[in-house]
Amino acid sequence: MKILDCTLRDGGFKSNFNWDINFAQRYFTQMSKFKIHYIELGYWKQTAKSNNRFYNLGIKDVDLITKDAKKNNACVIIDYHYCSKDLNLYPKKDETPISMIRITARKEDLDAAIKFAKKLQEKTQLDLSFQIINSTNYSKVELSEVAKKFKNSNFLYLYFADSHGNLNLMDDYWKFEEAINIMKEHNFFTGFHLHNHTDRALLNYYYAKNKNINMTDTSITGLGKGGGNLKLENVIINENLLELLSFMKKEKKHLFIDDTNQLYFILSGRLGITDNYAKKAIQKNLSLEQFYEVAYKLRGSDKDTFNKDILA
Repeated sequence: MKILDCTLRDGGFKSNFNWDINFAQRYFTQMSKFKIHYIELGYWKQTAKSNNRFYNLGIKDVDLITKDAKKNNACVIIDYHYCSKDLNLYPKKDETPISMIRITARKEDLDAAIKFAKKLQEKTQLDLSFQIINSTNYSKVELSEVAKKFKNSNFLYLYFADSHGNLNLMDDYWKFEEAINIMKEHNFFTGFHLHNHTDRALLNYYYAKNKNINMTDTSITGLGKGGGNLKLENVIINENLLELLSFMKKEKKHLFIDDTNQLYFILSGRLGITDNYAKKAIQKNLSLEQFYEVAYKLRGSDKDTFNKDILA
């Protein structure tokens, strides 16, 4: 399953959409190194709720954040209810590293938003992802009818937002299944934006992955509105975990991390070793890299039973 990381965008509800620009640059560079498929930078020119930079991105801001990267992995989002309807204000293909625009819409705005989105895609020639807000409050019939509305569009993704964090795909997937099948039959990709208000985001991620959903959203530490999002550190591949945790520790101030000890326990958990080694590493003030260098070599009973001599 592909990952779209929305730390700067959804995490903006924590930072008041006023991230330190140097941190944003470092974050984008790091996510690009991990080959995260899409990196969502923020809202595009949307002044209705905030005047801060990451709620009102423009081309100059994107170029500054991405340092004019040629990776084409950046995306931005707009809320149809609040966004500008002037098509001339939106970026065009190859003007910036932006490769996709995401548009979110409420049920009452749906038809108008789809019509606008088609014009927006034609004007910009960018990939477009359409996100249904409050999707858990749609019935099965309503979701299927929504999916049918996209048949004649060229959108890349149809996304379902778990806006209230109450989704339980193990019980509720049947409501989405027909709509997802309609999309697949017409060569659309599908995705879920998973909130974590009820601590179900990770459960929903694995269920969606098992159902071959194409993409989901994450953020570092789950930063986001309300109960937050699916945590990137919970789903990033093992090969990138240590570097991500080290980035999180280094950037703890910007990521609102008060206690970095938990990062050691994430590492011990992924390695399948007793957390007593993590406790010892914290006590000895070892770096994450130093802890990993020892921990990943553990074998046999030493993984399960703490050997006090190993980190002596």
